[in-house]
Amino acid sequence: MNATRHDSGLSTIQYFIPFLATENECFSVLRSFVFIYCSKEVLSLILQSAKRHTGVKYLFLYRDRNRHAITVPDSMMQKFLMSCSSYRDDYIFTTDIENNLYNRQVILKHTVFKGEKAYVLKVKHTRTGLQLTLGLQLIRGTVYLKMTAKEGDIAYVRENDRICDADHLLQQLKNDLLLVLSRRVNRKESDESLLLDISTLNTVSSYRYHCFEDKGLRCQFLSLMLICAHLQKDEAWQAELLEASSAELAQLLTMPMTESACWLYTGLYVCTGNPEFRNKAKIFVQNDNASDILQAYVRLIRKRRIK
Repeated sequence: MNATRHDSGLSTIQYFIPFLATENECFSVLRSFVFIYCSKEVLSLILQSAKRHTGVKYLFLYRDRNRHAITVPDSMMQKFLMSCSSYRDDYIFTTDIENNLYNRQVILKHTVFKGEKAYVLKVKHTRTGLQLTLGLQLIRGTVYLKMTAKEGDIAYVRENDRICDADHLLQQLKNDLLLVLSRRVNRKESDESLLLDISTLNTVSSYRYHCFEDKGLRCQFLSLMLICAHLQKDEAWQAELLEASSAELAQLLTMPMTESACWLYTGLYVCTGNPEFRNKAKIFVQNDNASDILQAYVRLIRKRRIK
């Protein structure tokens, strides 16, 4: 799309809004997003003029976690445009990545995204073979694409395979975080261990979009992510996790105490400092046959909470 603003003295502005047209209406596929192709100087003028324009409610730059304005590479934008106009391929564009199950990394062999890396979100066995649902980070930290493919459409990146087994994954995350938490609580940190901890936390946080259908595993995973977010001092992520935990908590309060619930209380205490969560976890460990690693976590949070 092109638009010209004569009143502001700006030259022709190239912009793109992916939309879906029906018989009765036309609406944006990515709500509140507009992609503008221009220089930084022209973009500054657009932002300034938008503030004075009564027809514009708001207009601001989308930034990543490091507060850097997000710029889309020309090559990826071209693929984005081609995928939006494709009638043969089934694409879903989304900014909601809560339900993305980051699993095994693969390389696409077909479509306009040939050569790009994606993750397997779901595997379905059909009569004609495996049907895969793939997730591709289209625009860094902003727009994600979901697509279906057959096993012949991809190549596996075996050296970067993620852990697929849920129990194995959780056990690995528990062990990794326990080492970091133990050093922080006992104040046994060195320059070398701090670098190691940063690397470990980054690895753990890379699984943040993993999903578990089993409620018990989901509570344990939420607990570990709460601890990781707190140790990384990521307030935005902590807020998201606390909101997700509130729904789980509402159900836990009406059920008998379980080890999974104890895990969630442990993570909530580390994140919020609410002594009620710590006390519930402590009582469960004292009265029930808790796993060794859960007991180790509860012993640590009884010593000292890391702010």
